[in-house]
Amino acid sequence: MSYLMMAIGDGNAVATKAVVDAVEPYMTAAGATSIRGSAILTGANTGKSLVSSVWDNPDGYFEKRATWLADPKVVEVFQAAGTTSTQVTMAEITAERGTCEGKYGVGIWQTGTDFSQSSVDQVVDAVEAAMIGQGANGLRTTRLLTGENTGMALGVFFVDSLADFFGTLPKLLDDPDVVAGFQRAGLVTHVRSITQTI
Repeated sequence: MSYLMMAIGDGNAVATKAVVDAVEPYMTAAGATSIRGSAILTGANTGKSLVSSVWDNPDGYFEKRATWLADPKVVEVFQAAGTTSTQVTMAEITAERGTCEGKYGVGIWQTGTDFSQSSVDQVVDAVEAAMIGQGANGLRTTRLLTGENTGMALGVFFVDSLADFFGTLPKLLDDPDVVAGFQRAGLVTHVRSITQTI
């Protein structure tokens, strides 16, 4: 089991790359296996920065976070960027398909009635067949464990073209295997949000 940590911050989202460069050595040493910086382009957090990281054990993140946030070099980068951390959300990664890299991330928040691994796999396998490589590079699905959306599913499509993604989306939503998976899991989409990798 792996975990996704998502830290949102106020400040200059364009400077997120400098923030990631400053904290990455600390996070990697503490156990992070992937670190990504992005700017939030839509929704309530538009203009904020997002640093997401993957961990086999979330304890390392919480035990070491104060260390890198207190480092003078990191503090200097945060100050130059005007970055203030405002919230951290933790999620359990339930599936990954394709390549979880791209110019944009399209996040989809969903409620559901069946989040068993078999239901997740049925949906993700159907989505992979319909969408990965034809509108999206990859997909990561998670179940939110903290924050105001606790218990919801958050799927992130990694894409290089928003036009290609949204142009392929109707095909995905009409695919009989995807429809069957959504019905089994009782999935209802509530919000979509777009981020841009920095």
